[in-house]
Amino acid sequence: MDAPYVDADVIIRLLTGDDPIKQGAAKSLFERVEQGNLVVRVPHVVLADVVYVLSSKRLYNKPRSEIAELLLPLVSLPGFRVPNRRAVLTALLL
Repeated sequence: MDAPYVDADVIIRLLTGDDPIKQGAAKSLFERVEQGNLVVRVPHVVLADVVYVLSSKRLYNKPRSEIAELLLPLVSLPGFRVPNRRAVLTALLL
């Protein structure tokens, strides 16, 4: 079976906690990824969308440094498959 794709909404709910029920489901999902029991795929565009939404002045207004701190641990998980992981990590650190 191919690894499932994760949508931006799942990552945003995990990181913001603005919907406790959805955050709980996202947390359970990423705990499985962290434990090595699940592999998920995340396209570049999804990560770009997460950064855009979290940094939006109309929505969450988080500074990019905080967004990087939130995303770096996820992108670094072995079960979090993103194309060109090194380039994504480098971009988050810029």
